[in-house]
Amino acid sequence: FKIIVPTCSMIFSNAATFRMTHLAASSLLFRTSRPPMLIDSIRHFAAFSGNNVSTRSTRSTSSRNLNLMPRKKQRLVHPRERCFSTSSSSATSDESDSVNSNSKSSSRRAGAAVELLPTYLSDARAVQRYHPTEAPDGALQLCVAENQMLEDLLVPALSSFTSAPTSFAADMIYYQPTHGRPSARMAMARYLERTLGGLPEELKKNEKSLDPEGLVMGAGCNAVLENLCICLADAGDAVLIPTPYYAAFEFDLVARAALSIVPVDTMKHHPEVEDNGTALPKEVYFPNRSSLDAAYEAAEAKGSPPKILLLSHPNNPLGICYPASVMQECIDWCRERQVHLVSDEIYAGSVYRHANDDEEPTFTSALALGAAEGDSEADGLGLG
Repeated sequence: FKIIVPTCSMIFSNAATFRMTHLAASSLLFRTSRPPMLIDSIRHFAAFSGNNVSTRSTRSTSSRNLNLMPRKKQRLVHPRERCFSTSSSSATSDESDSVNSNSKSSSRRAGAAVELLPTYLSDARAVQRYHPTEAPDGALQLCVAENQMLEDLLVPALSSFTSAPTSFAADMIYYQPTHGRPSARMAMARYLERTLGGLPEELKKNEKSLDPEGLVMGAGCNAVLENLCICLADAGDAVLIPTPYYAAFEFDLVARAALSIVPVDTMKHHPEVEDNGTALPKEVYFPNRSSLDAAYEAAEAKGSPPKILLLSHPNNPLGICYPASVMQECIDWCRERQVHLVSDEIYAGSVYRHANDDEEPTFTSALALGAAEGDSEADGLGLG
């Protein structure tokens, strides 16, 4: 069972006693026809996922998993390093481990892309790189678009557009990590802590925080959802979505991801619905076990294995927030059903209290709920 929360144009999750996925990638990687970018995108998707097991009380997963357990720092090979490497093998032992340990949590099509990594650019690596004295007959790599000869001109020019003259680093004009520059991931982790209501007080007291090492940034929430679902489910698998839902989900999940959307009719399975000709209470739109079970069975009946429960929280188009109890019920249901939970929280920073409403906004991120269930032996909170 996994939880994924796309927000602020990315996918993020936290670790808890149940399984969660830590996958994301730039939408542009799938939208272009450049194989290096596509492979690197899938590489990051797979690198941040773990074995899909929901019945374990503790998680014996690889170091790639972003969880509360201590883990060694992973090494994600940069595209630029791949191009210039002189090694004849493209997969390090660290990379091979990630491919093997994550094969069970990804879809078959994601796994197929990961399997291409050992041969990716192997011909380029086999050629000795040019050096004016040590390898004058070596090859020049012309497959990258980097203005190395103009660094002394570009850096000062681009620095003039920044708030501080020293805030633009010279390496910014070269290829950046496709999962996000470290400083950007650090800033985003701190932003998410504030936007999503921070961490539960018991975790704050223990000085736990979101881990930017496990953050993968992407360009556009809708596109990231598409990329994510490609790696979580195969063509024809079902995505359960409570109705009414954001119309663009039809494109994000069906057009290229080739998934089947199965509506979750919450109103039909709500015990207190009475059509009195006036506005219905917001509670009738909350998913519960009855509505989720009905959608699950409907998906199986049509031959589409349910793989994902997608929640828009705060909801689009209704503008409502699911209470913590509803979110927890969905989490528990997904754990039992072995279904990925994707909580789209792009509007987390747009929750306001009405002037005439004495109650505080009821938004509770899946991140906070998951963190509250963290392993007792854990000492850090991961962000994926």
